[in-house]
Amino acid sequence: MLTDVVVVGGGLVGLMTAERLAREGLDVTLVDRSEPGAAWSGIGLVAPALDGAAAPPLVDVVDDAVHRWPDWLVDADLADQLPRAAGVLAVAESPFHRQELERVRPRLERRYPTARWVAGGELAHVVPGLGRHIEAGIWHRDALRVVPHRLGTLLFASLLRRGGRVRWGTPVLALDVRGERVHGVRLPGEILPGGAVVLATGAEAAGLWPDGAAPLPLATQRWTEVVLEGVPPPSVAIVGRGRLVVPHDSGRVALVSATEAGDYRAAASAATLRRTLDAADLLPEVADGRVAAVTARLGPAMADGLPLMGGWAGLDGLVVAVGAGWHGLTLGPLMADVVYALLFDVAVPFNLGPFRPDRGEA
Repeated sequence: MLTDVVVVGGGLVGLMTAERLAREGLDVTLVDRSEPGAAWSGIGLVAPALDGAAAPPLVDVVDDAVHRWPDWLVDADLADQLPRAAGVLAVAESPFHRQELERVRPRLERRYPTARWVAGGELAHVVPGLGRHIEAGIWHRDALRVVPHRLGTLLFASLLRRGGRVRWGTPVLALDVRGERVHGVRLPGEILPGGAVVLATGAEAAGLWPDGAAPLPLATQRWTEVVLEGVPPPSVAIVGRGRLVVPHDSGRVALVSATEAGDYRAAASAATLRRTLDAADLLPEVADGRVAAVTARLGPAMADGLPLMGGWAGLDGLVVAVGAGWHGLTLGPLMADVVYALLFDVAVPFNLGPFRPDRGEA
């Protein structure tokens, strides 16, 4: 059965994209090799890039994406259905880190009216009990937190209501390419034809190019989450240098480590677990919590830190929206809008050049 668009990938970005296209009246079929909910996870933080290490093109699109979220929630009829807790505090953990935050401070205060610098005793009014080594930070009180699994469940239901079809537990083996156009995807024992194909899956997207095309320079990043119980969660998410303390979906506390290169094994090493537990230094009172769960999260990312967004030169009918890594949830609505714009030949309001999926070709 011919469908207007085949979306490969049932994670949050794939669901956001499929729901956005179905909302516009397209016949959409989503295909994912996993079961529902397998990729609906993460810390659920929608926030700007809070350090000076991110590449400028990424900083700009993350800011764009953050500002799209309120309207996207309304357009998707989700504004009243997602529990949200506001606030993120990026803290300086050393004099060098403070200098880094001071460099990004003007941009954050210019683009986010509620973001402001806090230091000294004022920090205790934002988050009581911070580590004594923390002397300053940037507080953005309107940063959003959503529950990823709740978001995925609502998007899935919305997609079905809008006539979308979903094939869970179905691996995509290859693109169906004839001549210079993608005509659908090859599944075990069948071809699923589509007027266009959107790749919104994980690092396995690198194996889906036709013969002769350059592979996507994608890799898998892993970050570890330790959930603690028996201690109160902070009122806002606390972001240190590559580590976080955030309120967990369950009302408990989550410690999250910096990302590291990984493979498809969602398992944390002893060294990674130790580094994750060290995040308790940001809020020492949580160190008394009992470990309730340890989870290694996986996500695709590019070596240059920039996601892949756009079409592939010389191959019509294909749009790519993968590789957002740590910023995947934040970038979801923007990536869905980019896919829509490319399929409907609408101007994209920023330069897609740095994000071209074929930029890895010689």
